[in-house]
Amino acid sequence: MSNRRKIKRKSVPSLTPAKMFKALVTAFQNRLQLLLVGAPGVGKTALVLQAAAKLGYNVIIMHPVVSDPTDFKGLPCLVNGKAVFLPFKELQEMIDADTPTIVFLDDLGQASAAVQAAAMQLILGKRINGHNLSDHVIFVGATNRREDMAAVQGILEPVKSRWHSIVGLECDVNAWLEWAEEEGLNRFVRAFIARRPKLLHDFQPSQDMVNTPSPRTVANAAAVIDAGFPAEVKRVMIAGAVGEGWATEYLAFEDMVDRMVDPTVVIQAPDDVDVPTDHDVLYVLCLALAENATDANFNNIMTFANRIKGREFQKLLVSTATKRDEELKNTTGYITWASANPELHN
Repeated sequence: MSNRRKIKRKSVPSLTPAKMFKALVTAFQNRLQLLLVGAPGVGKTALVLQAAAKLGYNVIIMHPVVSDPTDFKGLPCLVNGKAVFLPFKELQEMIDADTPTIVFLDDLGQASAAVQAAAMQLILGKRINGHNLSDHVIFVGATNRREDMAAVQGILEPVKSRWHSIVGLECDVNAWLEWAEEEGLNRFVRAFIARRPKLLHDFQPSQDMVNTPSPRTVANAAAVIDAGFPAEVKRVMIAGAVGEGWATEYLAFEDMVDRMVDPTVVIQAPDDVDVPTDHDVLYVLCLALAENATDANFNNIMTFANRIKGREFQKLLVSTATKRDEELKNTTGYITWASANPELHN
């Protein structure tokens, strides 16, 4: 019998996107360096860029997986008879930085051991081969997990310990829906994910040439849908973006809600149209009305909203509309509704 003890794989402590954003901002402000871990397409890069933008920091993005150790060490050459290492573009920018600068090492876990070792000297000592980096430089890294089949071989133990903290990024449907609304992603896709939240992130790595659902691929699917492909190729194009199962379920959902009452008819005759009883259809209609809301028609929209029995759908319609346009809160329809439903508008 072998005496070898089985090693239990430990999970990475993780945060939701909203909490990770706050963690990154605080870390950057305190010059702490984090390594983010998560599945492909979960939003690691986007959060780093958003946190840097929040603080007004510059960003240098590097991809160690396609780098050579000399990209971090500089190119060896003779200058005045002496061997020196001349820095490349990114390294020179790190040396010359005169304002806070985030250096983002993306997909670090895919890099070779030699590249990781070269980067390690910069991460810890901010110095390599006679070159001192600017005190304004702050490193942040990101990597997929080994189980993601993203060619991640692991990260050297000395490199791991160079980070102040290693934190996983979870997928959060509500955070994605907020982002998708801000980006103006297709409202049918947003409604589909809101009603089928498990289909935002059903990442299943394989060696086959197929995609599976992740926040990134769902956003890609929305772009494919907006492109208006002919009916005979639409399903295949969506499946190519996010997988066969997702495409089949989405198109069935789209076919159903496509038969809903026209939002313009609701706005013109809010007392006369029937309120949909199917929650999927009602959800999409609320989003459509919110996106078409103006000062001129919001009183009519609120007339219809007050007829909706599901209070969560009232809140969805009103909050989405007023988030797009704060001035709508000054309309009679909103003021009357807010007075009658104080627990919904707060």
